[in-house]
Amino acid sequence: MRRIVSAAARLLISAGVMAVLLTRMDLSALRAAFAQVRPAHVLAAVAVYTAAQLVSSFRWYVLGRSLGFRAPWRFLAATYFAGMFCNLFLPTSMGGDVLKAWRVWRSEQKGWMSLVSVLADRGFGLLALIWIGGTAVWRVPAAATVPGLRSLFAALGAGALCAVMLAPKLAVPLERVRHIRGLAEGTRMIYRRPLTPLIVAALSLLIQGAGVAIVILYARMLGMELPLPLAALAFSAATVLTLLPVSLNGIGVREAGYAAMLGIGGVAPEQAFTLSLLVFFTQSAVSLAGAVPFVLAGGMKREPGSESELVS
Repeated sequence: MRRIVSAAARLLISAGVMAVLLTRMDLSALRAAFAQVRPAHVLAAVAVYTAAQLVSSFRWYVLGRSLGFRAPWRFLAATYFAGMFCNLFLPTSMGGDVLKAWRVWRSEQKGWMSLVSVLADRGFGLLALIWIGGTAVWRVPAAATVPGLRSLFAALGAGALCAVMLAPKLAVPLERVRHIRGLAEGTRMIYRRPLTPLIVAALSLLIQGAGVAIVILYARMLGMELPLPLAALAFSAATVLTLLPVSLNGIGVREAGYAAMLGIGGVAPEQAFTLSLLVFFTQSAVSLAGAVPFVLAGGMKREPGSESELVS
């Protein structure tokens, strides 16, 4: 019952935010913005996002190797896309993370390490997002007019930097808790070779940079000369908002984030709204490709060892 109420609340919030945004727009201007959509630009954005997700799966592979995984990259890539497919039909992205951790556990028989790999993959991606946004916010003069925006990103950026640098030490207290001792062990394994977190961080910046590139691509298609810092700020802020467990798949809060951040740069709400929907469409289209590995592996019902069919 609690899950039903939670899902209903998220749906109402998403629908409510979308309704408020639409009531504040000129529908004729919105139609004009959509009329500027060109298939070639959309296909290019899909290609960029697909490449970024393949890099994401390789980042997960690098983390997995540091944790002792033996699975080849193609298996982890298939599992990664299957998780993306699951996220399309769940209120939050946690469902996809659960699927990824579960499949790796069935393949590797490493319960805690499977969970650590997913958490680290998600964590480094979030840290890169915060770093990009934290850098961009100081390059957008209009950001100074939004109370607390720069201070918020500065605090998040400092916290993210400390988390990366002090992760092994921060994990020490976990060793005293028997039920979650595996988290500390996994963290130490990732940092055992200093090059591993550096590679993962670099890949994370590349992945999030691809998201910014997609925003710029769509902005130009819509006739906007969007400065790189503003595009980076909008992408970072909107993406972080979608991670909050308050909406259905980020719908509504994503559009509000783009409208607010691009709005401080003088972008019309109709164009910002259209751009946001195009970004969501791109992500959803690529995620649908995950249906293939998801179905081939039998969803969540295969027996241990069946994952080998994907890597044979």
